[in-house]
Amino acid sequence: MRIPFVIVRYNRVGWFGLKAKLKIIPYENSDVIVATAWPTAYSIYKLSKTKGKKVYFIQDYEIWFGPKDLVDNSYVLDLNRVVSSPYLKELIEGKFGVKVKGIVLNWVDSIFYFEGEKKFDFPYRIIILYHRDARKGYKEGLEVLKMVKQKYPEVEVIIFGVKSPQRGELPSFALFYKGLYGIKLTDLYKSAHIFVSLSLSKDWHSSPMEAMAAKCAVVATSVGSMRYLDISRETALICEPGDVVCLAENLKKLSSNGYNIIRNFLWEISAENFESILKT
Repeated sequence: MRIPFVIVRYNRVGWFGLKAKLKIIPYENSDVIVATAWPTAYSIYKLSKTKGKKVYFIQDYEIWFGPKDLVDNSYVLDLNRVVSSPYLKELIEGKFGVKVKGIVLNWVDSIFYFEGEKKFDFPYRIIILYHRDARKGYKEGLEVLKMVKQKYPEVEVIIFGVKSPQRGELPSFALFYKGLYGIKLTDLYKSAHIFVSLSLSKDWHSSPMEAMAAKCAVVATSVGSMRYLDISRETALICEPGDVVCLAENLKKLSSNGYNIIRNFLWEISAENFESILKT
């Protein structure tokens, strides 16, 4: 198995705020061994049975992350397939004619949950995730925010992301925060009123769920996790033009409904589900 260079040299990962040191160990005899990306699926497939039950935890259709033929072939290897969303189960079973053993949904860390009543005072703060992957829908979201700012210039727009926007991608009316993790990221969510997610990808999305936990009113495309949260009938914002009081009340309703639904997506529930799948 190839170990990422940053992990070998710096003993850390850079895409989230991991505060634990990483210890790299060789494959050992075990009860279960889990692959979490298509290259590692090939690695554990080649191991002997003494290394444990071979599980392939599929979290995306990773053709963006390697040659399509190699990615596709990884899904038909003789492994126990577990996926992170109903969409992936439909895709893997339908496209490759194989069986998925179970679904383990992504969860929301408890630190994101906003306790108490959230105030929705005008002007509102809108936040959006910046990502260079076009599937995340940043460019589409930016066009929406430009229209919002034209009509409501007092609205505050915050853009955040792991990497900084490239030249011309950050509008003059927005603030940008880079590399927010843990408490700093939760504080941003909790300070915001509206979260915009116009993703084009059909895979599961954590950011809208985190925003819901922080009692943001979420505006999102009906893809990925949003397809399965089933809140569309509870999120309509219908007010007379210019009725700020009505809008604020509806935002509170939207915030409350999203928060109540997202309480079902806890780490403990996903962990217990994963464990039960591994034992079968």
